[in-house]
Amino acid sequence: MIMEYITSRFESVAEFSGYLSKGETQPYFKDDPSSQDEDRPTWHGTKSYAEADRLFKCGDTETKRRIETAAGGAAKLSSFGVATQTSRVRAMTGYKVSIGAYLSGSPKCFIKRAKVERMGRTATIVFNLTYPCYVDVQDMAKTAACLVKAVLRTERERGIKFNVYVTFCTRSSGTTAISLVKVKSSSQWFNLNTMAYSLANPSMLRRHFFRWLEVTPNIPYGFVSGYGNIVSEKDKIGQAINAAGVKYDYILDGYTMLGKTPEQIHDIINS
Repeated sequence: MIMEYITSRFESVAEFSGYLSKGETQPYFKDDPSSQDEDRPTWHGTKSYAEADRLFKCGDTETKRRIETAAGGAAKLSSFGVATQTSRVRAMTGYKVSIGAYLSGSPKCFIKRAKVERMGRTATIVFNLTYPCYVDVQDMAKTAACLVKAVLRTERERGIKFNVYVTFCTRSSGTTAISLVKVKSSSQWFNLNTMAYSLANPSMLRRHFFRWLEVTPNIPYGFVSGYGNIVSEKDKIGQAINAAGVKYDYILDGYTMLGKTPEQIHDIINS
C-alpha cells in the first residue's frame, strides 16, 4: 500500500498556536471535538483548551515541577554546564606578549590560557509525543525527565547545540498525519519552564495536537475514531518527518521510551 501523508511544520510555539486559533473545525469533527472537552481534566491535563493554550505560550510551572521531581530534584536538571576546552586567548594580562596586538595598540596584547565554550555541531532531535490513551501524566513526566537529563548531558560533554521538535504522528486508512512544532532552537538555552508543557503535559497531545487534526483540511474521515492510531515505529516516523521536509538527526519516541533510564537515552543520542 502506498502511504499518503498530511504534514504540517511549525517553527515556533506562536506559529502553531496561531494556526490552531485561526483554523475552522472541519465537518467530521464539529459534533464532538475532543480538544474542547471539559469533562475529563485529569486525562486532558487541563480544565479547558483556553487554559492549555495559556500554559503552552506562557510556561507551565506545575508540569516543570513534575519533571524536576521525576528527575530527582531541580538541581539534577540545572547542574549541567556547557562543554569547555582550554584555549589560548588574548587578554590584558597573561604569560606572554602578542607582538602583533602590542604593535597595533590593542589593550589585549597578552596571551593566556582560559576555559572557553567548546563549539560543537548543531543537531536536531524530534521527540514523538504520540502516547496511547492509557499513559498518564506521571509517566509522561518521567519520560521527559530522562530526555532532558540525556540532552543536557550530551550538550555538556560534546558541545552539541540541539534543535528540538515535538511531534504528533498518527495514521488511519492508508494516510499518516504528522505535525511538528519546534520548541527549542539551537541558539537558545534549554529552558524547562517554557518547554515543560510541550514535553510532558497531556494537553499538548490531547488538546493542541488533537486540535491540529480538527482544523487541518483534507483529514480523512477515519481519523474521527480515536484520532487515528499512534505511530511509534522509528522508520515510519522518519518517513513522515521526511515528508514534512524536516531534516533530523535523532528520533526519540515517547511511547517506546517509557521505562528507559537517562543513561539509555543518552546512549541512543550518542550512538
